Amino acid sequence: MNHIAPLLNPNENILLDLDVSSRKRLFEEVSQVLAVSAGVPPQSVFDALIAREKLGPTGLGCRAGIPHARINGIVDPGLCLVRTKQPIDYEGPGQTTAQLFFAVAIPENNPEAYLDILSDVAGFLRDKNDRIALMTANSAKQALEIISAWEPADNSARKE
Repeated sequence: MNHIAPLLNPNENILLDLDVSSRKRLFEEVSQVLAVSAGVPPQSVFDALIAREKLGPTGLGCRAGIPHARINGIVDPGLCLVRTKQPIDYEGPGQTTAQLFFAVAIPENNPEAYLDILSDVAGFLRDKNDRIALMTANSAKQALEIISAWEPADNSARKE
């Protein structure tokens, strides 16, 4: 079982072909989505994402990024999958732009969930075929099906 699919809903937090032109606009949009599931003000999510990004870029080097932050006051992890209409400036190892993002909001006091989700997202994005499948998905439902079919490589060593 992966830790990504259960956090996604095609009608709520999968945004395909989002028309944003900058990292700031991306963070504003995902903050709105994550705030709903987290039960905190969008500004709290936005501020936490910006603060984390100042520590170092969250681009992965494969035209993808994982903006993420631990947020005080939320109970359950939140996730938002975004495919932007056009690549936006988004630094990472060997990359200057990105178009595919998994934004993650984690309760401040739950480091295990933090690591499980980030590990699975990074593992999913490592596979070029999975990235291509998400980049060409025709609907949010199809994007969720792609993610749901994915299993972590070392599934036998994982706790459920």
